[in-house]
Amino acid sequence: MRFWKLITHLLLTVLLAFGANGVVSAKVASGDQNLIWTAHQADGVFNWLTHQGKSARSTTGPPGSPVATKGGIYKLRDADGVVRRTGKSNNLDRRRGEHARNKETKDLDFEVDRRTDCCNAQRGREQIIYDQHPEAQAAIGGLNKRRPVSPTNPKRDIYRKAGEKL
Repeated sequence: MRFWKLITHLLLTVLLAFGANGVVSAKVASGDQNLIWTAHQADGVFNWLTHQGKSARSTTGPPGSPVATKGGIYKLRDADGVVRRTGKSNNLDRRRGEHARNKETKDLDFEVDRRTDCCNAQRGREQIIYDQHPEAQAAIGGLNKRRPVSPTNPKRDIYRKAGEKL
């Protein structure tokens, strides 16, 4: 019995590590606590494996990989080329569509500034371009309603350094 339990745990770990994490976790959730813990551990392995090699400069997966960077930082420009809004997204294609459907932003040009899936780099770069384009701030007539990173945020320097690496 112990042998089969070990084999089951090993199999679940391998399955979870290579992408079946949601399906297997759902099946395991009704099982005993040891299997749930294994699923939790394997999910951590899956996350570790999928983030190997990613950095603030990451724009695509390994050579020949179908995985491409989805997220990044963008600017919205009006017909005169003035930046009216800056932003970040974990999926730039989705965000482009959202702005195209929004009555306030549908006539603005969506310009990708940088591509990265690194959250710290996104926040830092968004703050950098926010500072470079004060015309996008709502107080001056732009569409930015809030600061990307608060001046009192304890991680502000970490974000900025990550954003500068892009």
